[in-house]
Amino acid sequence: MERDDGRRYVETDRWREMDGERQMERVEWRVMERIGRMKRDRWRELDGER
Repeated sequence: MERDDGRRYVETDRWREMDGERQMERVEWRVMERIGRMKRDRWRELDGER
């Protein structure tokens, strides 16, 4: 009983870690997207000034 419970806890921790990593990836992706958009807008501005 105890052993099964321990294993279950370990697995849930592992899943939680994986989910956390997935969320971090999502956040990083969003930030990269935002930076890319900002750079694109900036280049458009520079093109317009020329």
